[in-house]
Amino acid sequence: MLRQAFDRSRLADEPHIRERIEADKRRKRDVIRQRHDRERKEELDDKSEAAASVMAMAVASSPPASAQQIAAFEADLTTYDAATVDALMTNTRELTRVRAQMDAMLAQAFVMDDGRRVFKTEDGTQVFDEFGVEVGFNELDPAEIPDSIPRWEEYAPLLTLESELEQEREILLDYQQQLDEAREALVEGEITEAELEELQARLIKNMPEAVRERLPGDHPAAQVDATVQAVATPSISPTSGPSLDGLSGFSPPSHPGV
Repeated sequence: MLRQAFDRSRLADEPHIRERIEADKRRKRDVIRQRHDRERKEELDDKSEAAASVMAMAVASSPPASAQQIAAFEADLTTYDAATVDALMTNTRELTRVRAQMDAMLAQAFVMDDGRRVFKTEDGTQVFDEFGVEVGFNELDPAEIPDSIPRWEEYAPLLTLESELEQEREILLDYQQQLDEAREALVEGEITEAELEELQARLIKNMPEAVRERLPGDHPAAQVDATVQAVATPSISPTSGPSLDGLSGFSPPSHPGV
């Protein structure tokens, strides 16, 4: 009897022992990963400092930029700024259109007791609120939502597109700020050829695709491969619905809508 009781006790403890072992393994992996991340960061910092030192030496020994070089750069700034403004205006129109469609669907959405507006999926197995957060069965049975209400597959692409447009807007506004800072650098005083080249290279590298595609086709910055950009914006088509992948908890049914 004592042996049987001991065996049962040991079996009962085994899950807890396994959990402790797994927790120890996870902690060790985290420590190793953190050490690798720290070493990688230190390596990148060292490389950045070395590159900055080389650039500083090049700038210090560089001759002042000529009036013609500065004028050409100012012309580029004007071109970049016009393209950025146009991209922002298009972005604003698209956001307005998408949000109007979202508001129309939200006006028809099922409203829970706590005020959340929700949609169920085409197959009737899942429910999501207007922000893409899944609502559990313990909160709402999908069967309670009438079939006449727009489905999640109709609303989800608009939610995704709104997020992408908002992200694009932030990137465009950031780039517009970079253009303003470049102009200020010209106004502050004498600028060297190296500094001018560095400014130009940075603006081309950071140029959002929505700006690049609005440049004249023969402009050098329009020929730059998009893969070299430090900042890239999603390519958004007003008529195409984005993928539902990545929305919180969503498991696509076999017959997606929209």
